[in-house]
Amino acid sequence: MYSIITEYVYGATFGKQIIGLKVINRRENNPGIVAVTIRNLSKAHWVLVLFDFLGGVLSSVDPRDKYMDRVSGTYVAYSGSGIRIPFVSRPYTRREHRREIIPVDLLPTFDPVSALNIGVLFVVAATIIMNTPSLPAESMGWVISFARIGLHEPPANLLTAFYWFLMTMGVWGIISGVARYVLKLYPLKAVRDIVNGAAGLGLGVLLRNVPVTRDGLMIYLSAMLIFFVLQLFFFLYLGRRVQVSPR
Repeated sequence: MYSIITEYVYGATFGKQIIGLKVINRRENNPGIVAVTIRNLSKAHWVLVLFDFLGGVLSSVDPRDKYMDRVSGTYVAYSGSGIRIPFVSRPYTRREHRREIIPVDLLPTFDPVSALNIGVLFVVAATIIMNTPSLPAESMGWVISFARIGLHEPPANLLTAFYWFLMTMGVWGIISGVARYVLKLYPLKAVRDIVNGAAGLGLGVLLRNVPVTRDGLMIYLSAMLIFFVLQLFFFLYLGRRVQVSPR
């Protein structure tokens, strides 16, 4: 899911953006959601990835393509951008092949931190669920019980899991914001990330100290409204002022 979302939205995962790679289709356009879903199906299990790689080597004109790249009509090209990493060479490019350097107009806004944020979100959610296997069933049972006894306090496991989710993502939001500012990857977005992180920490503190009652629910709704207004502000105001990265 991480690969599908990041490749559809940004054209590349965090790792691909770092070394300057991008997924495009055979017409040198951004691939659609169906294409990126198909090319990433084999990542469901490492054995499938191995067969995907071997199938590409044995059946493709270019052995660097996976078999699912052939099926989805996509391939990975060198974008000409990326971060210069000490002691790590750039992807090998054969200049006689057009596919190596994609058209400049198709370069996505270089923002590996956004791709990494999605990855962290998946890791945190998966870790919480793996450590509390009963959480999905308890959450579903709580929602179903609304019809019988009305709105009531969530199970303790659900509250604890949500608390740790908010606190972890809150801390990460502040870390990613500072990283953005230091690395100069859209410094204006650094403010947004730090505010989002502080909001997550604030909601976590509320969840730990304010009971989920009728009165407490009004406090939560007020805090969420403030958070929504801040998000709207960043979307309408700051989003227009983020400069496009140099090509």
